Amino acid sequence: MCSSSAFAFSPKQTRPIKTTGVMMVQPPSSVEHVELKQATAQSPSPTSLSMATGFELPDLRNLLGASESSPLILGTNKQNFLKSLDTLSMLNQASRERTELLNNMISEKIVTNDLIIPSTSSKDDIIPTASLENPGLESTFSSVAPGTWKVVYAPHITTIAGLAGGKFDVQYTLFEDGTMTSHARYNFPVVGEGYLSVSGTYGSVDNTVSRVDFDRAWIKPLSGKNSVQIDEPYERLEDVPASSVKNIINNLGNAVFVDAFAIFPVSFLDEDTIVFDFELLGTRICAKRL
Repeated sequence: MCSSSAFAFSPKQTRPIKTTGVMMVQPPSSVEHVELKQATAQSPSPTSLSMATGFELPDLRNLLGASESSPLILGTNKQNFLKSLDTLSMLNQASRERTELLNNMISEKIVTNDLIIPSTSSKDDIIPTASLENPGLESTFSSVAPGTWKVVYAPHITTIAGLAGGKFDVQYTLFEDGTMTSHARYNFPVVGEGYLSVSGTYGSVDNTVSRVDFDRAWIKPLSGKNSVQIDEPYERLEDVPASSVKNIINNLGNAVFVDAFAIFPVSFLDEDTIVFDFELLGTRICAKRL
């Protein structure tokens, strides 16, 4: 994974949002976090939560954007899935265990319109995981979607890349006006290293289905005769130096931007995690907010 400036982002300011029975706090951190305060539900101890996720407590607080005084409350199956990952800052390799844990997180979710977990929902020390109702609607995802997201689990991407002896690392940014940009850093034998980028729009199909419509594509090679060695992507197609290759890549990208790669049912959505179903290959894509 590169440590380029393109993959580092400035912290955001704290913006408390009051909702019934819960204080949602967007902390001054590069990772969004919602603090759930419930008088009727007992929070797990910091030690037990650190053990449950497999991360040291300071690192866990940093990853989730929580302050020293903030309780860390995660659904049990979300804890188990996060614990199974090697990192939250890169795309993790696929495994049967991780896929099952992700599926468990989705199957046991409690659907709410405000991410409040009813106090009666916790049984046998199992903390349920809240997911937003109607995640495919713009009225729902518009409150959490804008920002930069890192794809942390996508079995079809790592499996296909692995067959070619390479790897991808994917990050995308959603803007409030409905536009988006995605950058995939690649590293493959023969081809070398670089960035494959696309841009377009995102929106709603129905209550549970979203879509993306890409209309521009470009690359930035980091190896080879015509490589540029600054390890960060071009942010826009307009930033790419004019060449015949630029036009060819953009035309090829438009040729593969079809509905099969554009329609994504949303099976899970909260303040910092989203899971899309990639029905074409029968797999899922999990992304975490940075």
